[in-house]
Amino acid sequence: MIHSAKVPLACFLSLFLFLNCFAQSNKEARLVKGKVNSDNINVRTDSTSSSDMICAVNKGELLEIISLRYDWYKVRLPQQADVYIKKNMVEIGEDNSAVVTKTNVNLRLKPDISSPILGRVTEGDKLDIRSTEGDWYKIEPLKCFGWIHKNFVDEFKEAVSADEASEQITVIGKVRPKVFTRVATHKLILDSGKVYLLHGNTKELVTFNSRNVKVTGKLINPAEYRSPPIIEIEKIEALD
Repeated sequence: MIHSAKVPLACFLSLFLFLNCFAQSNKEARLVKGKVNSDNINVRTDSTSSSDMICAVNKGELLEIISLRYDWYKVRLPQQADVYIKKNMVEIGEDNSAVVTKTNVNLRLKPDISSPILGRVTEGDKLDIRSTEGDWYKIEPLKCFGWIHKNFVDEFKEAVSADEASEQITVIGKVRPKVFTRVATHKLILDSGKVYLLHGNTKELVTFNSRNVKVTGKLINPAEYRSPPIIEIEKIEALD
């Protein structure tokens, strides 16, 4: 009698976990656009109201939502945000642009090595310089992210997802090397556990090992390799 009374509860918990994982899987395969619904709303360095302010956004502005943590959206920084990079990490071109000469270079909120990190760039990335401050360049944001409370953002438009398109998809996950290289040298693992094989430049993919990235590309499923699905990479971007 005691054991039989516990079975329904166990079944209920199993069903709950299954449904929750299913919902998360669908959610992780999507990117969402958000529209700011109020004026002078702060974008911050972390998902708390006490973290540093990066910039302000106003009603009607569109933001690319990367993920959700509690009641905060992680978003790509808008163009009005200023970020900083050390001068010795770049070479300057004739058009006032800078080319990054090192790998995994931190972009910061202020011209100070103790300032919060807003993003990272790597060798070959091109940056637009806004001004000079001592040993730092103030630049337009590239591969930089901040946080905004979800109460101030309305979901606007869903981008292409893995479940809704057979041609092009955009997904977020962590890059891992594959043991077998017949089809692809690397794989992308979503937070939900879903796996994609990545077909692209092997040398470039090596630089993204164990990093969180956003991948955009075409979904290809040759008949001889039905699972996991393969993404022909068009663009890959680090998110950490």
